[in-house]
Amino acid sequence: MRSFKYTNSKGDSINIGPNSVPTTLDDNLGSYWNANTLPDYPDNPSGTTYLKSTWASADIWTPLNCSLSFSNGKMIITATASNPVIYVAVSAYIGKTWRVKSRKISGAATDIWFVFSTGATAQAYNSPGIYDIFVPSGATGNMSFRPGSTGSSAGDVYEISLIYIGDGSYLTTLTDISGDWNFLNVYGCTPVAGYNEKALSFNGSTSYLRSNSTLTYIPDVWRFRIRFPFGLAQLNTIQCLAGYRNSAISFIQVTRPANSNDLYIGYGSGASSLAITLGSFFLGYSSLLIDIHVEINFSANTITLRDGTLFPAYSVRVYRNGIVF
Repeated sequence: MRSFKYTNSKGDSINIGPNSVPTTLDDNLGSYWNANTLPDYPDNPSGTTYLKSTWASADIWTPLNCSLSFSNGKMIITATASNPVIYVAVSAYIGKTWRVKSRKISGAATDIWFVFSTGATAQAYNSPGIYDIFVPSGATGNMSFRPGSTGSSAGDVYEISLIYIGDGSYLTTLTDISGDWNFLNVYGCTPVAGYNEKALSFNGSTSYLRSNSTLTYIPDVWRFRIRFPFGLAQLNTIQCLAGYRNSAISFIQVTRPANSNDLYIGYGSGASSLAITLGSFFLGYSSLLIDIHVEINFSANTITLRDGTLFPAYSVRVYRNGIVF
């Protein structure tokens, strides 16, 4: 198994993923991924339940508090009152990823809303932006999208260029630009603007990256690096930054535990295991970007995880923004 490098920029949940790759590939990491070629919507036909990217009619959507027109393949929504809405019955889309690419043309609205019978979720404007949500299992009635909510009023104008509903899987992979051909499959991640190039946002429940080849070998020194925004809120679920698991007893994992500011690193083979927790790792300093570098040093190049062979580690080093933590 090669080493990993993830870099990312922004998001409001787990949000790890590729952002930008330096001109000079550093740290002797075996793989580097870049999200620039990833399309705006998951492009696996077998995982797509609904997709509309060229608009000439309302298709399955019903307007409320607005009128619809169509120009240059886009749906134009003109509010006739506050909280304009387009909606459709939710029954066919339970358990799916719902993604909308929308922008505000005029008006004072500061957010968009996804609304279900079970509740509503607001997302702040990133205009033009790509927004998505997981359709909950308990949703009934209609699923509604408000292109402008807080601060909206009659006369506001919005544009929708894309609506996707599906399982979130991509055919397009994240290319390993190191030349080692360790590509990553993408599930449910949203392309967003990064610090320098494209990044990926993760929804904290159904989105993840996974190697598209079997990983069975680790080298003497396993390195992993990730960059993401400082100050991301705690979640009530584990945020997995990196992981390998061949069985219940063969694993490597780097996580942020639920409701915690700690960093957890653990690994095991069945014959040997070790876990460390770095308390308050995500607190105590001011930075726009957290740069985490984990290095696990193993004793022999021939040791594998697949067959459960013992691999005693003799050191673990963790860097936070270039300083050993």
